[in-house]
Amino acid sequence: MLMLLVFFTQLILPLTGQDQNSRFEAGPVFTATTLNYVLDYKLRLAGGRFVWNAMPRLSAEGSVLTNFSVPNTVTARDGGRAISAQFGPKFDMWRFRNLSVFLKFDSGFLTFSRTLRGIIGPDFHVVTEWKVYPDLDFGGGLQIRVSHRLSLRGDFSDFLVFYRQAKVQDDLAGVTSVLPAYSQHNGSISASLLLRF
Repeated sequence: MLMLLVFFTQLILPLTGQDQNSRFEAGPVFTATTLNYVLDYKLRLAGGRFVWNAMPRLSAEGSVLTNFSVPNTVTARDGGRAISAQFGPKFDMWRFRNLSVFLKFDSGFLTFSRTLRGIIGPDFHVVTEWKVYPDLDFGGGLQIRVSHRLSLRGDFSDFLVFYRQAKVQDDLAGVTSVLPAYSQHNGSISASLLLRF
């Protein structure tokens, strides 16, 4: 109950030190995520972020990212081009003249263009497929306003991916392996440059 009271109190407090007429923000974003099911595997993505400042302390945001350097490795869980799309609310807990501390809760999907389906057929060729996984991204960060229109933002979050069951057919060994569905917590950091308009 106390948390709800703090939330709504922060939500209705007047916006100070910020331009109340600037309703939108947009700009590039760069993200590094450690996928913990593979030791030291870093997923580096780049893309764009759009923010709608709906209320003084509450915003709706979305981002779409991809890896421009596509790895050659292929597994049953990932491989090829990765695309991540996230959408959700952002809540400014504390706002000062040029600094804000925020919380965010995004949901969306993570997709890979080439995941291993199996080694199939008499010639034992490798077959891949496209896979899409739902995910959640919750955390927070800092946004620093460097000018009237420009700000820098850093995010720190828990990137939770829900992997579905995967089957890998191996005609060379004459077996089919089944990887169970599970969810995996992953550490993620991102940096972005945002233009207000």
